[in-house]
Amino acid sequence: DIDITTTNGASIGGLAGTVSDSIIENCHVSGSIKVTNSSATLTVGGLVGNLIGSTTIKKSSSNTKIETTGKIDIVSGTGGLVGYVGGTGASEITESFSLGNITSNINAGGLVGATGLSTLSTSGTLTVEKSFSAVAIEIATNPKAAFGGLIGLGNATFTGTSINIKNSYATGSITKGNAGSAEIGGFIGKISGTIEIQGSWSLGDVGDTGDNVGLFVGTVTG
Repeated sequence: DIDITTTNGASIGGLAGTVSDSIIENCHVSGSIKVTNSSATLTVGGLVGNLIGSTTIKKSSSNTKIETTGKIDIVSGTGGLVGYVGGTGASEITESFSLGNITSNINAGGLVGATGLSTLSTSGTLTVEKSFSAVAIEIATNPKAAFGGLIGLGNATFTGTSINIKNSYATGSITKGNAGSAEIGGFIGKISGTIEIQGSWSLGDVGDTGDNVGLFVGTVTG
């Protein structure tokens, strides 16, 4: 169990805060993570907070209760398995899953909170395959942030970057106090840039109010 109050940016995970160019296989986490931070960006995940470089997560899982408050920013994310995916490498999540619940005011996803892949023109990819999330997400407030059953914010807007999702699904519900301006999707809250989705589905309840709410994807740009 982790309980932290900080005024600085932080990367926090049940297994590791930040992982780069590594392999995580057959690793499983349970417990709770609470991070209170009102002034800086955060990356918080049940397994890994910040995933960068060419890192593979395989046959791993998290069953955690996560609560976060932090600065609403593209590089902030709360995820049932991984908080944030960035960097210039080719990251992969395969045959892995997340359970539990998340309460957050920043970008949040059942499996991955947010991605912000590299600005370099030839690298920065994320592949999610044969994975799922059954995380219930509660939006603490209704900011201009993205919330999704599998991925909160899927950002791959730079030349040469991409996100590929295959044979994966999400079943967790997403609840909110009011419509607000949150972008909410049963599978992905917001898509920006180049994303390919194959053989995947979502089942969770996302409510019926708000301009940016979708059963599968909340909003799409780029």
